[in-house]
Amino acid sequence: MRTMCALGLAAFLAAPNGGWAAELVGPARVLDGDTLVIGDTHVRLEGIDAPETHQACSNRAGERYACGRMAAEHLRELIGGLIVSCAEGGHDKYRRTLGTCSAAGVNLNARMVGDGWAIAYLKFSRAYEAAQTTARAGKIGIWQGEFVEPERFRHDQAVRDAWSVQELEEHAGKRCGHGWIAADKECHQ
Repeated sequence: MRTMCALGLAAFLAAPNGGWAAELVGPARVLDGDTLVIGDTHVRLEGIDAPETHQACSNRAGERYACGRMAAEHLRELIGGLIVSCAEGGHDKYRRTLGTCSAAGVNLNARMVGDGWAIAYLKFSRAYEAAQTTARAGKIGIWQGEFVEPERFRHDQAVRDAWSVQELEEHAGKRCGHGWIAADKECHQ
């Protein structure tokens, strides 16, 4: 029994951070609606996806607005100059730290989704699905009108960036059936 306890204690102490999940703590600089920097570490808010900085959405009246910049500003307001604490949850494909972050006890990931300035990234986590349902029902933040999901926006942007100017002039916006050819070279109805 004594040997098992000693082995358990040795395994616990040998684990990174003494067996506890790593935590980043410090002042944070907001890069966009789902990414911040603490010290030299880029932290991607885990389980959420916010509009890209240069992304536009439409409000209830159909008017375009800078929803990506507004999402980033909302995250800045939530942090409000306070110290941010992030529990690390691994790394994404860009080697950013994935984290669940809080400021003054407020879960920033959950608030961004609950306030309507990010969507639950259901592809990776269902943790914020209920918050998204509430935001959508309340028609708040990006749910007040129409938007392209951030992941789709990034994909479309990458396709547009890959097209030559000549290809864009030749294809984009042309009619196809009852729709038009979009930047992804597909016919949209």
